[in-house]
Amino acid sequence: MAEPGIRIYSGKCGIFNPTTIQCNTATWALGTSPHTWQVVSQGATSIAHKGMLHAGKIIAATAIEATENPEIIEKAKAELRERLNGEAYECPTPGDVKPPRKTAAYAK
Repeated sequence: MAEPGIRIYSGKCGIFNPTTIQCNTATWALGTSPHTWQVVSQGATSIAHKGMLHAGKIIAATAIEATENPEIIEKAKAELRERLNGEAYECPTPGDVKPPRKTAAYAK
């Protein structure tokens, strides 16, 4: 299970590969409803940019830490096995499906 003080989030997302890392940082004003034009407009501010850069640094540092310390990966795998409780993970994306290829027409 997660370390004390660490919250585990799960849910669906609109990305092709569901294997992700998540980091929550301040990028908009407290109390702003998500998925609104107010969030979009705040995304253009310097505070949002600083928050996104901070999240990127945390994610990069986490990746470096994990690659330099294989026991972290083994601990994560053990946690996953515990959470699966004997069930196997099946990727919902069929194996023959490939990510869309960007073309000139796609970029327009």
